[in-house]
Amino acid sequence: MLIRLISAFLIAAAVTQASYAATSDVDLLVQRLVDKGILTTDEAAALTAEMRDARSTVPVQDLAAAKAAPSSAADSWTSKLRVKGDMRVRYQSEKLDGLATAPPLDVDEQDRLRIRWRVGVEADVTDRWQVGFGLASGGSDARSTNQTLNGVFSTGDARLDYAFARYTLSEGSNLLAGKFSNPLWEPKDLLWDSDIRPEGFAGQFTFEPIDGVSAFVTPAYLVLTEDIANVQQDANIWVLQAGATFGLGDKTSLTIAPTYYNFDNTEGTPGPIALALPTNTRDGAGNLVYDYDAFTAAVALTTKDIGPLPQVQVFGEWVNALDPSDDNTGYVVGASFGDAKVAGPLDWQFTYNYRKLERDAWPEFLGDSESFFGSTNFEGNEVEFSLGLAKNVWLALDYYSNFEFIGTNVDEDVLLVDLNLKW
Repeated sequence: MLIRLISAFLIAAAVTQASYAATSDVDLLVQRLVDKGILTTDEAAALTAEMRDARSTVPVQDLAAAKAAPSSAADSWTSKLRVKGDMRVRYQSEKLDGLATAPPLDVDEQDRLRIRWRVGVEADVTDRWQVGFGLASGGSDARSTNQTLNGVFSTGDARLDYAFARYTLSEGSNLLAGKFSNPLWEPKDLLWDSDIRPEGFAGQFTFEPIDGVSAFVTPAYLVLTEDIANVQQDANIWVLQAGATFGLGDKTSLTIAPTYYNFDNTEGTPGPIALALPTNTRDGAGNLVYDYDAFTAAVALTTKDIGPLPQVQVFGEWVNALDPSDDNTGYVVGASFGDAKVAGPLDWQFTYNYRKLERDAWPEFLGDSESFFGSTNFEGNEVEFSLGLAKNVWLALDYYSNFEFIGTNVDEDVLLVDLNLKW
């Protein structure tokens, strides 16, 4: 009797879950119970009839809804999350000649092992509202998330990398607020270090005015500091970038983007941050002489499938600071060959560029931190090569060759060897 009661319970459970199991599977279960002598033939026939009656009373649309419904409350919110991150292990070698000053610059050669990790989460609040935040290694330097391995096994820092809210106006057009990835398009990192996450407000608007042309407009208000040097004035940047990508046939495109920068309240202050090697012009009190309002123009010509090469791109950018009368221009010109993106095994890309940035062409606290400690007043060559080792795993070499400090006999060589992993 106990065995029969248990069998009846199991079959009743099968009835309630009939929307998830095929009819033939339930019939097979009943037949097995008959074969083992647990149920008689008459009992099996009666139970089978009851199951069929139960299934027939459940509307088809209810069965479909039950199958499509989340299995738990956790599924409903985890489906809204997108988690991403990356890890980098770097060997860095620096050689600096001709500069006699106090440490850390008074070195002939330095070799370091460094790591970087970043992890972030984005979530859909509604169809139009999204939020995101991320953490990264490193310290308080806005231009570096590197953690140097030199602290006798000490634990490193975890810092806020970004935190933003985004409102989607339409496909490709958004409003941003908070701390976010740089929304401005640049072909290379002459002006903005790639680790910088600007803070403030920005808009990203894209549209197609005519066939074959994709236009974009990016206005931004970026906060630098509040009440710097106790002058009771906030320092910020107003930016307006407008550009377009023109389709030149099936395989070639041309992107052009002029940008205007208006810096408020940096003149007459020591600057938002202190650098190891300050280069912008200062007065006798150590304050910046200029505000560094600037006009820039960037361009990239991209062609796909040229012989054995998946892609070839030629690029350049020019900057002119409007306030200084001399030492106020800079530029980068270069080309890349290979895959558009190194994402899989044996994907590769080679890039070369030559760059020059005069003393007062740009604020010293924003540019690429790998060249002359992130300062201005330099020119030199950069060579990069990346090779895919596996999906989302690649090796990258970056060599800053014969970077010269303009007007001196000081030069610098930097070699970066990176193992990158991304998920």
